Amino acid sequence: MLPQIDNLVGEMEREFALAFDENIHVLSLHASHDLALNRLKDFLASEAGLYLNLQFQGSLTSLSALARGECMLAGFHISSAHSAGTLAQKSFRKLLKQDRHSLIRFVVRQQGLMMRSGNPKRIRGISDLKRGDIRFINREQGSGTRLAIEQLLIQEGIATSLINGFDQVETTHLAVAAAVACGQADTGFGIQAAAAQFGLDFIPLMQEQYYFACLNDTLNEAATQKLLELLKSKRWRQILDDMPGYDCSSAGQVVSVIDAFPRHQTG
Repeated sequence: MLPQIDNLVGEMEREFALAFDENIHVLSLHASHDLALNRLKDFLASEAGLYLNLQFQGSLTSLSALARGECMLAGFHISSAHSAGTLAQKSFRKLLKQDRHSLIRFVVRQQGLMMRSGNPKRIRGISDLKRGDIRFINREQGSGTRLAIEQLLIQEGIATSLINGFDQVETTHLAVAAAVACGQADTGFGIQAAAAQFGLDFIPLMQEQYYFACLNDTLNEAATQKLLELLKSKRWRQILDDMPGYDCSSAGQVVSVIDAFPRHQTG
């Protein structure tokens, strides 16, 4: 329930913030779950008095919210090795348009398999998920992590019907890590920082770029310009120093859709 609680708290915080200061700068962000986002929210508030109205949703759901005008920014992530024909590339190409959208680099992170400390089931990679003695915990439909899992299975030629627990889902990286830590599942797919928080073993399988998508005009707004400035700051890099699997050296850089998706043909 943590994402739903966080979303409710976020809505209440926004109303209180606007009630006490109608001129406060607010950035509305619908975003795929990531542990660095709550730190970003606190950082923006303390450094610039900038309020981040954060709502956790899946990558595709967040981009759809941006298309409907429900938020200023949409957070999504995609493997650094994506190419034409992958599930993520085909899914995101429907929602991102070169003539309408720009992308802001947030973090690069590691995703992979989490196992209890000592890896008692001797899991070595994706191919082990089809073993009958392995219980898997999945992510929900519409999440970027679910797309990544399904793409890895396609590459390995593994049918989802062969995976014990493929239909059992959690909605955040922390929830997946907790399920593995308490023995509900033998392994799950998620970010390295979540595995570390629960003392789990971790097998890295892919590196991802996490982006904030926005309309081109949004880049010119004062709140967005302040966000870019703070993402590029040394202080922001220091805030993430203790989180394994993160690289924010390129944070704050603005790239076009065509640069982020070289083979991405926009409509």
